[in-house]
Amino acid sequence: EGVAAPSPLELAPLAELEGSVAFKSVAAKLPGPKSALPVKLDGAIIWAKPKGEALPSATLKGFALGAGRTDLTLEGTITTKNSLLNVKLTGKGSLVDLDELQAHFKPASDQVPATDKPEVRPDAPKPVAPPQAALDEGALAALLEGKSVQADLTLEKVLASKIEVQNARLAFNLKGGVATLEELSGLVSKGTVKASAMKSFVGTRELTFKTDVRDLELTQDLVNQGASGSWILALVRDLVYKLVPGVTGTMGGKMDLASRGINPQELIEGAKGLVDFTVKDARVTNPEHFVK
Repeated sequence: EGVAAPSPLELAPLAELEGSVAFKSVAAKLPGPKSALPVKLDGAIIWAKPKGEALPSATLKGFALGAGRTDLTLEGTITTKNSLLNVKLTGKGSLVDLDELQAHFKPASDQVPATDKPEVRPDAPKPVAPPQAALDEGALAALLEGKSVQADLTLEKVLASKIEVQNARLAFNLKGGVATLEELSGLVSKGTVKASAMKSFVGTRELTFKTDVRDLELTQDLVNQGASGSWILALVRDLVYKLVPGVTGTMGGKMDLASRGINPQELIEGAKGLVDFTVKDARVTNPEHFVK
């Protein structure tokens, strides 16, 4: 038998609550497929019910979250006005280890050592990916309606796909079903990378994407790690590295692209616009890329 959802009358007393919860070095362990991830909380959450509003608003004060090696401190508010949800967050962190977090939450079945993987014959047929479910734009529009999110994070160091990004900044907002990445920037491999994007989730399905790369060293490690891992690195690989396969050196340039689609593959295949890159002191490290 299912459990009946609480009625508005049952939830009404919760909406009237006001007060705060303080965390002081609260430690716990988050279970995972292989081992537990240590988690630590500090700071306070304060909430109060604004006059005339149906729901309370919350304020984060020095809310520090530690998960494994990741250390992040957040300040911000979660407010409701005329029943519309508005989230504003600012944050700072000394380290965000995306590799550790991704490995912890990845199912154990996906964490197979390379030596245990079955041998794949060169002439074996490639697996066919299952068709992706159609996007229910009506449900998505209902989910995003009346919600606004603003976030601005500065991080001293980010680890993603074994690539280190220093002095990273992420500025993001979501309003009216349109997500805007105002800035994603950092120092990578002795160079600077800065990107911005705007994505409409409903109706037009449009995406605009801009990057500015300066003095980025295309080391072999960076090229190899960019071939798998986070979708951002995969996007850079697909749009940039395929233009100069097997080449290392110092890269600079920019992209200014527009596309339309539901999933990342459609967006990449339909991208049009400016791609302008140069590579200094270039060396061909994989000549087989140029041999047919």
